[in-house]
Amino acid sequence: MAFDRPALSRRWTSRVCLALGAALSACSTPEGVVGQDSSAPDTRPADTGVNDVQSAPDVTAEDASIDSGVGPADSGVGPADSGVDVRSDSGVDVRSDSGVSWCPCPPTPTMCNAPAIEEPVFTPRTDALHRQLNDVMACATSTLDMALYEADSSCFVNVVLARLAAVPTLQVRIVTDDERCPNVMGTRMCELSRLQTHPRVQIIDDARAALMHHKFVIADGRRLWLGSANITRRSFCTDENNAIVLEDAGVVATYAGEFRRMFDLRMFGPIAAEPEPPPAARFAVYFSPRSPSTQPPGWHAQLLTSIGAATRTLDFAVSAFTRQDIADALSAAHRRGVRVRGIVGAPYAMDPAVASMRAAGVDVRAAEMHSKVLVIDGQTVVTGSANWSTNAWTNNENSLWIRDMNIATVYRTEFDRSHAAGRMIP
Repeated sequence: MAFDRPALSRRWTSRVCLALGAALSACSTPEGVVGQDSSAPDTRPADTGVNDVQSAPDVTAEDASIDSGVGPADSGVGPADSGVDVRSDSGVDVRSDSGVSWCPCPPTPTMCNAPAIEEPVFTPRTDALHRQLNDVMACATSTLDMALYEADSSCFVNVVLARLAAVPTLQVRIVTDDERCPNVMGTRMCELSRLQTHPRVQIIDDARAALMHHKFVIADGRRLWLGSANITRRSFCTDENNAIVLEDAGVVATYAGEFRRMFDLRMFGPIAAEPEPPPAARFAVYFSPRSPSTQPPGWHAQLLTSIGAATRTLDFAVSAFTRQDIADALSAAHRRGVRVRGIVGAPYAMDPAVASMRAAGVDVRAAEMHSKVLVIDGQTVVTGSANWSTNAWTNNENSLWIRDMNIATVYRTEFDRSHAAGRMIP
């Protein structure tokens, strides 16, 4: 069985230095030149397309670190959330991969095992989410279109390469974030470098200051995988994440349109507001940034409206929670008798927005939370890539709303388990 090992501390820095001819001062370490550290040799085999070990950089900016309040000059970043700290977009984050234990890669599928449709899966207690993603890719016969904020898993790349070898006509297109996988002198500084020279793989990035923060995969234009998980060791093995597979034609077409906007048109900036779905629609999809980006995206406005209309329960599990307006809406719901419970990512446990809810009596706990989920009255689920933060207004984000009691029950059950295990905030 292949294993996901602890990161080699200077692996990607070494590639940058080699690409630049070791001209950077950062290429020197107390042990000598990066790439020559005998205490941590890279024993991986050459990039032949098969790699037994998944590794990742020591410092990985996870999604909880997207709320610095600093955006591009023309982004119209919303109010508050100013200042840059360890949770900023600088590429340094307290929630790096450096402390993540070994994690087994699921076996690379050798045939199509169609994933269950509309059945949510979660990390990190099992590898069900990892296997679900693998099954989606292993069943593709014509196209794989993937919008992935961070894709730095050799396990993932192995599955893509295996499917390319098995299906000679398969075309793979990937959109990623330029900060998470920069292109330095023609070499991608992440595991995607093993794919970039393949004749049937195309990789582009957003080339802008705000983040391309999506996490979705479309197989053959008819099957959609989406959720909160990055394609990293931390997301698969340590953090709490969720994902779901859908084949609803309308939902898949909506996500495919967003992918084409980014990949074909190279458009990542603000878009016109989506028309509101019918009130009884089973699914609703929202994207950001909205035009103008000083206005809240549709998912944000709908969050406030739905929180205000809740009558029984509101259960949220959100990695980065800094929006005071959402905190105020939840506190108001608590005061009118709605049972409000929450889990936030540990780096945000002391954020003023979280503190205000706790002061109002809301039961908020902390965990290694990376999901972005809200369950409303046990009937409606909100999931996707968007944190409850100001920078989520200017990032490329998606928010999927599912009005289905059976699916909501699965999310609610997982929330109950996570909340019970969550750490009390002092």
